[in-house]
Amino acid sequence: MLIFSALVAGSFSLGSMAANEIAPVALNALRFWLASALIFVAVVATGGRLHVVTHASWRYLVLGSIFSVYFVLMFEGLKTAPPVSTSAVFTLTPLLAGLFGIMLAAVAMAVSAKRYCERQYDPVAMMKTLGGSRATIRNIFLLHLSLVTAFNNLYNCKYL
Repeated sequence: MLIFSALVAGSFSLGSMAANEIAPVALNALRFWLASALIFVAVVATGGRLHVVTHASWRYLVLGSIFSVYFVLMFEGLKTAPPVSTSAVFTLTPLLAGLFGIMLAAVAMAVSAKRYCERQYDPVAMMKTLGGSRATIRNIFLLHLSLVTAFNNLYNCKYL
């Protein structure tokens, strides 16, 4: 892990020196060609097979384009920004994206829970009118949630 961290940290310092001398597109093309050659050598050396994906191969083109744009913009940023600041931004981007995803999921859960509760106002009012206590109504909803969870687990158990 230390070697990986050193390589990542060193790449920004070296990148800032090379960014002003070489065009970022050419530099990334060279990086991707070298990486492809190393992966090919590793696959051949280990006796692995090369798989050709014929269905939905457009996904690889989209993914490769996103990576290319990401790294070209990184080297464009290294032309003007200090390497330490750029490395902090680029290495913290996945963490920030994960935290934003968690936050977005929490908001979605809160909104869906609110909508679920609003849909249950009438049934709860009807149960209270018919003499249901707070504990009885809570138990009915807990039983309902338990049954839904159990059926979901039984249905998904066959795929494990």
